[in-house]
Amino acid sequence: ERRLTEDGSETLLNGLPEFVAQEEMGRHRAAWISPLGDHVAFSLDDRTYSFRLIAIGHAVQYLWITAYYARREPGARSTPRHLLHCLLASCIVWYVPALLLAPPALGAPAYGDGLAFLIAALVNVHHFILDGAIWKLRDGRVARVLLRSRGDDVVAPSRTRRAPLIRAGVWSAGAVCLFVGACGDYERDIAAPRAVEEGNLERFATAVHRLADLGQDEARMHRRLAIAAAARNEDDLALREFEASLRIREHPRAWFEIGHIHAKREHWRRAVEAYEAAYALDPLPPKLIGRLAWAHGRAGNLERAEAVLRAGLVVHEDAPGLSDQLEKLLQETGR
Repeated sequence: ERRLTEDGSETLLNGLPEFVAQEEMGRHRAAWISPLGDHVAFSLDDRTYSFRLIAIGHAVQYLWITAYYARREPGARSTPRHLLHCLLASCIVWYVPALLLAPPALGAPAYGDGLAFLIAALVNVHHFILDGAIWKLRDGRVARVLLRSRGDDVVAPSRTRRAPLIRAGVWSAGAVCLFVGACGDYERDIAAPRAVEEGNLERFATAVHRLADLGQDEARMHRRLAIAAAARNEDDLALREFEASLRIREHPRAWFEIGHIHAKREHWRRAVEAYEAAYALDPLPPKLIGRLAWAHGRAGNLERAEAVLRAGLVVHEDAPGLSDQLEKLLQETGR
């Protein structure tokens, strides 16, 4: 297989079917070659907000159901208060694990690189439990058990035995988690994109570091900051942010850019190490192949440079840059 696009990302998928096509139609590819073989059509799936839309859809569904039955309970509170308690409880369930498991505390995956989906999977267990209860309500006998009124066999706890301080602490924790979630969403979805559009690197860096402080660190945010810093020739900042992204999740682009910075400084050993790390993760990009061979050549590793170029030409037969580079290398070695 050969890569045909270069603009894919964690949220922008080329040639892969959307969620419904995968789940309901069993499709795992979304690229088609024309009958003459001279054109390729492929789908572009933007998943920037797909996770949130799915979560909102499920939340509205279950809020409607739980609010309906909550109103039937003796001494039921107002619907707005019930919804507020649901919001605060959901924030506790969602953000407390994120704060407790945030790297480097326990070595868990970063929030945007697996931890959020892990928490969502755990929350989904409640989804299945609630689903099971809702569907059982169609059976009259089960419904009478699940929705029975309090009888003599069930003693309602008296208000004097309740712990108001515990309740106040729980809802206060929910309010803090709501604040954490709102701040994280603002920094990620509003402040950071706006800073990129305005070219405000300092504000972008502030957003990235605030997300880390909130337990919502993401490798891609560090990479974006590093790329912006490199474009302004702030190589020290770019190196720090690329290395920060790699501590969260390895990515060939980060290693490639680190190699490029070291090559600019003529630190050939470090450049080779970084390019090799990128090559180990993704050996296909012609630009990476050429840079890796060039760095090896400047470091005096001519045999490795030749091997990399020959392997690249097997995949990219029509790449003139690689063939010219190999020919020049062979002339320099007298072959």
